[in-house]
Amino acid sequence: MLDPATGNLFAGTHKDGIYMSSDGGRTWDERDTGVAYKDIYTLHAAQYPEGLRLYAGTEPAYLYASDDLGMTWEELPGLPLGGC
Repeated sequence: MLDPATGNLFAGTHKDGIYMSSDGGRTWDERDTGVAYKDIYTLHAAQYPEGLRLYAGTEPAYLYASDDLGMTWEELPGLPLGGC
C-alpha cells in the first residue's frame, strides 16, 4: 500500500507482521508495535481531516488502527467475531 502524501510503502505479511519503506522499497522497517498477531491479511489507509489512519486486519480476526504511520497500533473493539 502506498501513502501518496508521504510516498511511504506499507506491506503486511503472513507470519512476519507489518513493514514500512520510506525509500521506494529498498529497505524496510518493522512497524507492528501493538499488533498481537503477525498474520496480516489486509492493510488499508484512510485520509481524515486529522491525518492519515492505517488499518490492519489479522488472522485470527482482529482489527487494528494506527494514527502515527504504523509506529504504534491499537486494537479496535468489535472483533474477534467468535464462532465465525
